[in-house]
Amino acid sequence: MLEIQNLTLGYGKNILLRNISAQASPGELIVIAGRNGSGKSTLIRAMTGLQKPLAGRILTDGIDIGSLPRETAARKVSIVNTDRVRIPWLKCRDLVALGRAPWTGWTGRLSDRDEEAVSEALESTGMTDFAMRSMDSMSDGECQRIMIARALAQDTPLLVLDEPTAFLDLPGRHQITALLARLASEKGKTVIFSTHDIGIALQRADRFWILDRDGLIVRNAAEAAADIMEIFGIQEI
Repeated sequence: MLEIQNLTLGYGKNILLRNISAQASPGELIVIAGRNGSGKSTLIRAMTGLQKPLAGRILTDGIDIGSLPRETAARKVSIVNTDRVRIPWLKCRDLVALGRAPWTGWTGRLSDRDEEAVSEALESTGMTDFAMRSMDSMSDGECQRIMIARALAQDTPLLVLDEPTAFLDLPGRHQITALLARLASEKGKTVIFSTHDIGIALQRADRFWILDRDGLIVRNAAEAAADIMEIFGIQEI
C-alpha cells in the first residue's frame, strides 16, 4: 500500500503541489495526468525518495519512504525515467541485471536467484531474444521494454514510470501500456505512470491522479475523461 499524506512539493518558493493526498493498492494501474509543469515528474521523484517534500509524507507499508536508507528504499520502489540508455557494448541482459543491485550486497555478484529474476524479467517483457544485443542497437520501444525489465528485476512491490510511452510510435505506446496493465494484474504490483497519451491510458488504467491548480483529483477511468478534457481545454479524447 502506498499512501500520500498532505504532501506539498516544490522548489524553494515555487510550490507545484500543495497538501495533496492519495492511496494506491497492490494490483492497481494508476495514471498521473496533467499539463506540462503541473508537477508530474516531481511527484514521481518524491514517490521514489529522490525529491524531499516541503511538507507531508509518502508512506509505503506504513513507513515514510524518505526515512529509509537508499538500499532499503530500492527494495520497495523502482523507477523508470525518461533517460535513453544507448551505451555501446552494454548487453541488454547486463543492464537488466543492474536491477538486482539492492539484493546482491557489496560484492555485486549474481546468485542463482538473481539470474533467475533477470531471466523472468526479460520473459515478462517479451525481451528474452534480445538479451545479448547491445543497447545501442535497440529501437526506442525495445529500449523502453529493457528499462522496464530492469525495474522488474529489482523486484519491488511499487513500480513508478515517468512518461514511459514518450518517443514511441502508436503501436509501441499501446504495447507498453498493455504491458504495464499486465504487470499490475498478473504480478500484483502497484504500477503508477505519467503520460500524455490519455486516450490509450483510459483503456487500461484503474484510476487516474489528475493534477491541476487545485491539487490532485482522484478518479476512476470511467469518470476521468470529463475532468481531463476540462483541465486540458479539449473537446474530445
